[in-house]
Amino acid sequence: MIAEAKKRKVYGWGRSTFSDSSVFEVTNVDEIHETVKKVRKDAGRIACRSAGRSYGDNTTSPKTILITT
Repeated sequence: MIAEAKKRKVYGWGRSTFSDSSVFEVTNVDEIHETVKKVRKDAGRIACRSAGRSYGDNTTSPKTILITT
């Protein structure tokens, strides 16, 4: 079963930047595979996010689909 995307405000670690992003919360490897297939089919960009403690803020783009574990 594919997880449903939820619109969520996503902040960078320093909370100085944010985006309203589509977030898939997955719980197992099969959901990750199915979600990646779906997003690639729709020609979307994907980023993986966990605790959100990256200096790069690379997951704060409204054009990027986030997969969180």
